[in-house]
Amino acid sequence: MARHSFIQMSKLPNVKGRISYITSHARQENLYATYRTADNAFWNNLARESRQEFQRSGAEGKCIEARELIIALPEVYTQYEPQQVLEDFTDEFRRRYGVECVSALHHNKRKTNYHIHLIFSERKLLPEPDVKIATRSVFFDETGKRVRTKKEITGEDGQIRKGCTIIKKGEVYESHLFTVKDDRFKREPFLREVKEDYTNLINLHIENPEQHLKVFDKNSVYLPTKKIGKNNPKAEEIAAEKNVTGKPDFGEYKIPGKLKKGGNAECTVNVTASNFLVNGSFESGDLTGWTVENPLGKGTPKVDKNNQNAKEGVCYFTAWEKDNFEFTVSQTVKEFSAGKYKCFAYFEGTGIKNPSGTVFKAVVRKKDGTKTEFTCDVTIPNTWKKFFKAELPVIELDDSTESITVSALIKAEFDATSGANGAWLVMDDVNLLLVE
Repeated sequence: MARHSFIQMSKLPNVKGRISYITSHARQENLYATYRTADNAFWNNLARESRQEFQRSGAEGKCIEARELIIALPEVYTQYEPQQVLEDFTDEFRRRYGVECVSALHHNKRKTNYHIHLIFSERKLLPEPDVKIATRSVFFDETGKRVRTKKEITGEDGQIRKGCTIIKKGEVYESHLFTVKDDRFKREPFLREVKEDYTNLINLHIENPEQHLKVFDKNSVYLPTKKIGKNNPKAEEIAAEKNVTGKPDFGEYKIPGKLKKGGNAECTVNVTASNFLVNGSFESGDLTGWTVENPLGKGTPKVDKNNQNAKEGVCYFTAWEKDNFEFTVSQTVKEFSAGKYKCFAYFEGTGIKNPSGTVFKAVVRKKDGTKTEFTCDVTIPNTWKKFFKAELPVIELDDSTESITVSALIKAEFDATSGANGAWLVMDDVNLLLVE
């Protein structure tokens, strides 16, 4: 299943404070780049005029001075120059919508979430200030709202109430440096458009098609993720809905729910991350990225297409022989991010004796010539559509690592007493996931 992009928008009642927060090295532990298309004077004037207009309107709630997008980037983006990435994403927004921006590129504390904060104005600067001169006396009450007569701001003692204002004829009573807010920024089609545009931009810089992101379709059969967050008072309630306790791990989860028209339902959710293996799910329909060594010439190893046999999708790696067979399939990865990885694959088959002799393995080679092996013996369930998950211990890769080779020694001894026509084995969804 393809990963979804994460792009969210929020309203900013204090744009100056928010800009200070996201661009401060003192307040951000992992701040890599900042970028501005307008100076501080622009944002100070924008905040002041927004508050003045909000006060004059008499509206309740909070004054919204600007808006902010948070754009999550795949970890592959850590390989690119941070300032260039930030400027490309910010300039794309300014080019399309013609408004000023401030942005910053961060990692969270654990360095598991590489993301951009992009603050943008909903207003444009006028070519010339719009200054309004009073043709008669203008009156404002304590809230800054304009009233019609002096009597409306006069107290019982005949004096102007404290906080009320009178602008005399000929004086400036109102000035504007900015246009009115552009209403499109608060409409759903705008956010949808932004998500599509930025998802496409992200994918332009990801070479592996299997790592491409897509925009979540809220009309699909899948449910959006609910984030528990820190100190969330509803943490237990959300965790119960997810059927997850503690820290979620990668894998498959069953989520119970109820239908609007009554009755129960259950969704299956696969928690995953960027796969650093090329064609790990074999959905290309061929062996792209993989190397097969088959000196005995048996088993006819290949990628086949049948969604009834695949773990996910429609394609899978398979072998069949009315006899024993043995060969190796492998892939070496030399481009990766430093961190901790989980490596696992799924196997199924029929007509095979156990222990099968099949071994799932990873070999980490260091630049100094040393190497470390991780292995997992594979048990073939001998039941159609029942998969065995072969998972290796957590693997840590760092700057001293030259490469990691993920492989499977596919070995099968045909069990003639099983009633099967031959020994049949499937390997699918081979993953090398950066988890920390």
